[in-house]
Amino acid sequence: MSSVNADTDVDEAWEAYVKQRRQDDLNEIIASEKLKADETAKSWRMLFVMERYAQQAQILTRYSQQCPASMVATGRRKRRP
Repeated sequence: MSSVNADTDVDEAWEAYVKQRRQDDLNEIIASEKLKADETAKSWRMLFVMERYAQQAQILTRYSQQCPASMVATGRRKRRP
């Protein structure tokens, strides 16, 4: 990120920076480890997607455990006598 001013969309600029940095890091790993670029890029993307799904599943699990409807369905809610 070279500059930020009133006309800069920070979210878009940050997303572009992260995308470029990720690509640069991948290229550096491919070069230093002498890997096949196409196969490594495909594996890298797949790993990123799997990590994203795992994070979302963890968030949804936490949410569903706190949701009152799931508490009733699982019997974890205390019932008044």
